[in-house]
Amino acid sequence: MKTSVKVLIVILLAGIVAGFAVIQIKNKELVEGKIIGDENAEESLPPDLKPSIESLGADENGSLRVRVSMENIGKGPVFGDTLYSYALYINDQLVLTNTDSYVQMNPGDKFSFIYPIDKEVYTYENTGSVKIVVDEEDKVEESDEENNMAAATYEL
Repeated sequence: MKTSVKVLIVILLAGIVAGFAVIQIKNKELVEGKIIGDENAEESLPPDLKPSIESLGADENGSLRVRVSMENIGKGPVFGDTLYSYALYINDQLVLTNTDSYVQMNPGDKFSFIYPIDKEVYTYENTGSVKIVVDEEDKVEESDEENNMAAATYEL
């Protein structure tokens, strides 16, 4: 083989390697095995927000304390630009409403808080029910919209 042909082959192979490097740097999705044109493959999988609630009994003032948990049991994340609300009720009386937005709530992410329901502010019986409802306005497109409420009974 002539030297000029060898030089041409080396230049061609170097160009192919350099081209692949540029594609890899600019299009990480292709290298990660994602489908071309599907930049946000994981974004298309829906999240599923599921609340839970537990009665913790009375505090030192005789007011009910509840533990509320919120978990994303879906296959996709809830992104920070999606605001969702949750509401806490005691015997069907609204006692707390809040709107949350996280940078991102990935599948399996969970948060919880303990909330005292002040008996002097909210008049309620020593036995009854509490419930938490998430995303009542259906702002989050979820894989299951039927599990957005959880309830528990309490006794002081």
